Amino acid sequence: MKCLNCDNHIPSKMVIKGKERNFQRRKYCLECSPFGAHNTKQHHITKAERFCSSCGKKQPENQIKGTDCWTCRNKKQRIDKKKALYELMGGEQCQICGYSRCAKALDFHHVDPEEKSFGLTLCEMSYAWERLVVEAKKCVLICSNCHREVHDDLVPLEEICRIHKEIWDRSSIRLEQRTHNPLVGGSSPPGPTKEMRCIQHLC
Repeated sequence: MKCLNCDNHIPSKMVIKGKERNFQRRKYCLECSPFGAHNTKQHHITKAERFCSSCGKKQPENQIKGTDCWTCRNKKQRIDKKKALYELMGGEQCQICGYSRCAKALDFHHVDPEEKSFGLTLCEMSYAWERLVVEAKKCVLICSNCHREVHDDLVPLEEICRIHKEIWDRSSIRLEQRTHNPLVGGSSPPGPTKEMRCIQHLC
């Protein structure tokens, strides 16, 4: 029997550390795959190097599927979740001044700081969607300038509470229309997604 990697002969039996070992089913010689290393890698198959289509970096050898590396794929998933929260709260715009030029300048402001469990930055978008929705229901979406004014008490708390109530009242109505009304988003609406069902339950 020959090694699949280097074609060297593999003996059927060999004494190692005073014990006779059976190598009849062994695919690689001891030089290519040392005894006891538990190395099941397929040495005889040479894989072409694959590069991420987004960042251009080399993909890990154990990544088989996908054109993006795991880092870029996870980042895209977090960005998609954040955009879904924007849509849920009425779109990518400040709910005080209407700013909508750059989504990265928008912040989630907790109406009651004592109820805050965690921030809603891009890092936290790796959390479960249900957990993100629960936290977002404590917030209003405002631009960075208005956010500073709110913390400097230039915007009355009553105004923030009013905006918060309007946002989530409209969100519940919009979700119901998207899920049940055949005239919204096409003649035959798809069934509710996992995110929709979760929001329905929470709203």
